[in-house]
Amino acid sequence: METLKDRNILYVVHSYKNFQKDQIEITAEYFNRVYVFVRTRPSLNIPFLARTKLMKQYTDRNRLDLRHLPDNVTVYPICLYYLPFPFFYKRIGLQMYKKILKVIKKHDLRFDLIHAHFINTSGNTGALLKKHFGVPLIITSHRNNSDFLKEFNNYGKLHTDTIETSDLVIRVNRNTLPKLREINQNSVYIPNGYNERLFYPLDRDTCRRELNIDSRKLVILTVGSLDIKKSHKELISSIATLKNDINQIKCFIVGSGPLKKAIKKQIEDLGVQHEVILVGYVDSNRLNVWYNSCDIFVLPSKSESFGIVQLEAMACGKPIVATRNGGSEEIVTENTGILVQAGAPIKLVGGIKSAIEREWDPEAIVDYASRFSLTNTSKKLLIYYDAILNNNCHDILYANDYKNI
Repeated sequence: METLKDRNILYVVHSYKNFQKDQIEITAEYFNRVYVFVRTRPSLNIPFLARTKLMKQYTDRNRLDLRHLPDNVTVYPICLYYLPFPFFYKRIGLQMYKKILKVIKKHDLRFDLIHAHFINTSGNTGALLKKHFGVPLIITSHRNNSDFLKEFNNYGKLHTDTIETSDLVIRVNRNTLPKLREINQNSVYIPNGYNERLFYPLDRDTCRRELNIDSRKLVILTVGSLDIKKSHKELISSIATLKNDINQIKCFIVGSGPLKKAIKKQIEDLGVQHEVILVGYVDSNRLNVWYNSCDIFVLPSKSESFGIVQLEAMACGKPIVATRNGGSEEIVTENTGILVQAGAPIKLVGGIKSAIEREWDPEAIVDYASRFSLTNTSKKLLIYYDAILNNNCHDILYANDYKNI
């Protein structure tokens, strides 16, 4: 029987950065060859567009990280041209499929398995490749819970057909898994994993000196794009309330996005310019210093599929205050953090106060987080890769996951 080391795998992804890149490179060592096809939009690299706040996050620079590629991994950027409307999104999968076919034929690529990240549009492409080449397909669904449910309405039959076509569908949280199983019983839960090579405990005061943060301050940190779903406004309102009781509080918001101007105005209107600092985008290789500099990590999101940033903070020994957003409930436990109602600043204030008053065990938090390391979460993924390639996926599904929704 052939092992994974005798096989080649083809990935279709929206970007090659952070969690998609990390998982692919962790599992790459178990395969012979790894081919990664990444959707890009060259029109957004035009200087006047690339500099705009809204478009900057979609440029190739922010979608492709080709540093330290393993020797057996080849990344192929696929240039697509489309407008940001549903009519065009539904056709991206077909457009990408046609361009990938040309690359496969040109380089005579041979592969035994396809893994697409996101049902739409990478999964649509994967379904077409499966039909053409007759190789099995795995799709991982990463959308936050609200977008996950909207996709069934927005994409209709294209969406359900893609799910049905897949040999295995992976969902990164449990509470929306039954929805997938209504369409494809070969649907399983495998959580996202954090990169333990990047996130681990460091001395807090050393990190603060490096970032020029006063060691006497009580530091709150959040990491996430500046958009409406991340609910930064609720966090800022909470800090405005907390500063009346805690005069040493400092909140750092790491991330960039379309709401930067509105968030900056809110900070000024509430008079918390000294308490709330917009850090901007921070490369993943530098995030560890920020996590280790804080006392408490807060995730105020309205909706999450998983919320990997809170795991990265836990890997540094930090307690979490998070909203019940669909993803955090599956990660945050009584010993690692506090959960509060989403969209309610007064509840967030209470959660942060409780976290400040409580004594936490950083070592226990790190130990708990370790079960979600990429090394550990990838072990389950590798089991399914092997099972599908050796035609015993059903037995593995039943034994490992099917009863545990």
